[in-house]
Amino acid sequence: MGEGTFPKRSVGRFIQARARPGLLVTKLHHDDSASVAFQSGPWRRSAMKALIGLLSILAVLSIAGCGNYSSSMPGANQTPVVTGTWNAVFASSTGTPAQSTTLTISFSQNGNSLIGTVTAVNNPSSSCFPAAVSGASFNVTGQVSSAAASNLNLSIGFSSGSSTVTAMETASLGYLGSMAAGSFTFSGAPSGCSGGTFTMTKIG
Repeated sequence: MGEGTFPKRSVGRFIQARARPGLLVTKLHHDDSASVAFQSGPWRRSAMKALIGLLSILAVLSIAGCGNYSSSMPGANQTPVVTGTWNAVFASSTGTPAQSTTLTISFSQNGNSLIGTVTAVNNPSSSCFPAAVSGASFNVTGQVSSAAASNLNLSIGFSSGSSTVTAMETASLGYLGSMAAGSFTFSGAPSGCSGGTFTMTKIG
């Protein structure tokens, strides 16, 4: 421009161009001179690190939560409920197969301890149980635990006159289960009836 005119002023132009993700390209022009600056966007790297950390924490909490859930599922490490009326069936495992003897027992439960009352007896003449069982007085006690197997232990003693016989039962019963299965052994029983299979089914 000639004399008497205003001096030429520099005009700064700001142009933001597209670049690869994570790069900010800025082109500045001042008085016919140009410079290009590249920035790598440190905020982006920090955000990614924070996101990865958060996802890692959530993954750990999720795994821990699943473990807590499975351990608190109904039935896990809980003592079975025996309170109620059950049919206890005894079948000899020795000699010629004979008919089974069935005792109907009403149980009450206090924690792990059991007390039972025999309310009915079905003792066929071919059963290996002593005939005196039909008119005997009974003493039923036991223990139940949260163990995975063999968690029900009963002692059923029956007396008639001067004769006393005790049947010891060991069985497995699930939490809120309605059937237990195991075995029994006799103490003081007649020859040929030393033990056998034992099942117990809830009927009320």
